[in-house]
Amino acid sequence: MPLYKVDWKKVWPETGKIGDDGTLNPALYSPALKIDKIKEIELATVERCFEFPSPKSNVLYFCRDVGMEVGASDGKLTQWVLVKYTKVGQKAIAHGQPMTVRELRKKGAIIP
Repeated sequence: MPLYKVDWKKVWPETGKIGDDGTLNPALYSPALKIDKIKEIELATVERCFEFPSPKSNVLYFCRDVGMEVGASDGKLTQWVLVKYTKVGQKAIAHGQPMTVRELRKKGAIIP
């Protein structure tokens, strides 16, 4: 079962734009991806992929090209994912989202 039911062709172009409620429409994973697949993608990104620093000392960024469309960000479909890995005491929290190469470069990723 998909993560959520939407008309994907209408939703993805709106990512990164200001919505009717005045807030920024977030990046979204494709509804074709199940939650287990998203977790697998995010974990593999942290374990095996490109790391770059964030402005916060307790946060690391990891990114990679997943090799397939994972979602949309900034009004564009993307194969790239960013995972923010936050250390909180003895624990760590990983949270990922689709992101365009342009957005990743803005955050400091060096992508050829």
